[in-house]
This record gives sequence, structure tokens and C-alpha cells, in this order.
Amino acid sequence: MDFRPAGRAPGAFQQLLAPDEIKALYRRAFGTEARPLSAVELGMGMFNST
Repeated sequence: MDFRPAGRAPGAFQQLLAPDEIKALYRRAFGTEARPLSAVELGMGMFNST
């Protein structure tokens, strides 16, 4: 999986998910046969906190 995280300051409120965590979320949402090709975080204040 191509993984490109957004830069953030240490201790920032939004915490980075590890590639393995992203894969686990993807499998849960789309099934065990699906494979993510890439994960690119949105930068410049466009990511949200859920």
C-alpha cells in the first residue's frame, strides 16, 4: 500500500494511523478480499476529527 501521511506537529490533536491500522479498517469496511492501493491524508487543515 502506498502510504502518504500529512505532516503534523508532535502532540497534535489528530493522531496518525499506522498503515496496519488503515488496512484493518479497510478490511472491516469492505471485506477481507478487498485490498487498499493507497492511503493519502488530506493536508492544509482539510482533515477532520471524528
